Amino acid sequence: MLKRILRPKKVLFGLLGLLAASYAKKKLSQLSLKRKGQAKLNQRNSKTWQFPFVPENIKQYIISLSASSLAEAIRTGKVSSLQSVSTYCQRAYEYGRDMFLTAEECFADALEEAAKCDEELSRGQIRGILHGVPISIKEHICMKGYTSTGGVVWRLDYPDEETAVVVEILISEGAIPFVRSNVSQSMMWCECSNAIYGRSENPWDRSKTTGGSSGGEGGLIAARLSPLGIGSDIGGSIRIPSAFCGVYSFRVTPQRLCYKAVKTSLEHNIEYLGFVAPESLGPLGRSVDDLILVVRSWFSKKMLNNDETLAPIVFDEAAFSTEKKRKIGYFYSTPLIEAPVAIANAVKRCITELADKYEFVEFQIPNIGEISRLFAIFFNAKGLNYFEESQKGEKPEPYYALLITASKYPYLFNLLFSIIRKIGYTRISDLLEIDHLVTADDYVSKSRRLLELTDIVVKKWEELELDAVICPVVGSVAPPHFKTPEIVHTFMFSSIWNALKFPSGVVPVGVVKKDEAFFEDKFNDPVTWACDRFMKDGCGLPIALQVVSFPYKDEVALSVMKSIEEIFKFDQHPL
Repeated sequence: MLKRILRPKKVLFGLLGLLAASYAKKKLSQLSLKRKGQAKLNQRNSKTWQFPFVPENIKQYIISLSASSLAEAIRTGKVSSLQSVSTYCQRAYEYGRDMFLTAEECFADALEEAAKCDEELSRGQIRGILHGVPISIKEHICMKGYTSTGGVVWRLDYPDEETAVVVEILISEGAIPFVRSNVSQSMMWCECSNAIYGRSENPWDRSKTTGGSSGGEGGLIAARLSPLGIGSDIGGSIRIPSAFCGVYSFRVTPQRLCYKAVKTSLEHNIEYLGFVAPESLGPLGRSVDDLILVVRSWFSKKMLNNDETLAPIVFDEAAFSTEKKRKIGYFYSTPLIEAPVAIANAVKRCITELADKYEFVEFQIPNIGEISRLFAIFFNAKGLNYFEESQKGEKPEPYYALLITASKYPYLFNLLFSIIRKIGYTRISDLLEIDHLVTADDYVSKSRRLLELTDIVVKKWEELELDAVICPVVGSVAPPHFKTPEIVHTFMFSSIWNALKFPSGVVPVGVVKKDEAFFEDKFNDPVTWACDRFMKDGCGLPIALQVVSFPYKDEVALSVMKSIEEIFKFDQHPL
């Protein structure tokens, strides 16, 4: 009898022991990965640099220039490439490390290449439109001799074996990569932190996020630690950091670029979201002209020669420079989200001050709620297992906590959302009460539905004969670190265009004034309260507008962005 009683206890204690051992193994693995990431950072930071001397007045002149102006200054001999590269290497070394904006440093290679550019220029040889200009590159875009991790520790063991085509083309035009910029862990969130290179800080207010996943780039450009950078965007990852950091950027039509040697954080190098909302790349800079330098370089025969599947379209100079009166749609609110008054006022100012140049018409994206819900479903595909797959036992960053918990306990969260709906917070449940376990059949049927909805948007765009649309980028200024989940709804302003595959760019238009530092809308729910809290604490932080064009009409968006830039002149705004 006693043995029968003790047997279940042995089983129970055995199970408890297995659970304890499993938990201990997981924690030890996380600790090991954390130490490995820290070792990489310590290795980088232990290296000290001495840069070629540049007089202080020349340094100040160099950092005052946009990339396009710097390219001209180098070509005309006002400054040398070596002076320019040395200046930016030193600033990235001194300040970029301090704000955790940088990843790997390419200083030695960059200085050597700058000297070659100067020597070639002395003989009358110019490589291209970016001759001698230093540029920064987002960390997951491959460069041979470096290591693209995508913000996850395990990828430290897999150095890059080749350089991405998008980088090679810029190098062929004379650009000089000098630093690689920090990213979010797994590159799937709109903040920027990881166990290797730390948490990026916004130069406007270091207690605030830079956004992500191209947050390192946004911070580098804003702080004048780089004149020009390259980022990537699958749901707002270029545009959100640009808005939070007050820099210009552009996300190109995905089918106009070759993505060879651009890594994801997954072992098989394919993001599940990318099947329906393809990742795109694009430049970040201090003026629209800076962006055009990169886009012109990419939309060329050089790019087409690297990928026969690309649309055979080079940069359309006529579409960019046309003087015809374009028709521009606009919106600053939708049935589900509204913009702060500061951003709405900026849209209204565009309508007033560009009335002679453009015809404006209000535009609402048909079925925006359903499109956004589908985007969220695809983002959460596989029950978010791909986050854990990408991290391989590494501890997730805090901004993933709610998402991962929701994916593990979907029925509990759906019950929670039904309660939320009953107490009146219908907007939150409309967008977040989704099926986390999407079957293959579901994936196909929902992909087809997204194509149908895209066709509806295209038809309305064509009926109105629109050339472009002006709208918000996000619904708030940069929030404090790890607070972006509270305003995730407002990223719909950006992610909707990924779902539709329309190219779009960002123009910073000012900073929040004291009388605009608030937020209110008709919903009065937790998202409203969070936006209001961040806006009240955001006086003096930058705000921006988004310009969207039809697919393959990127040049039209850039042209409209140029017009908006001329109104607000944020390129002249000091940080």
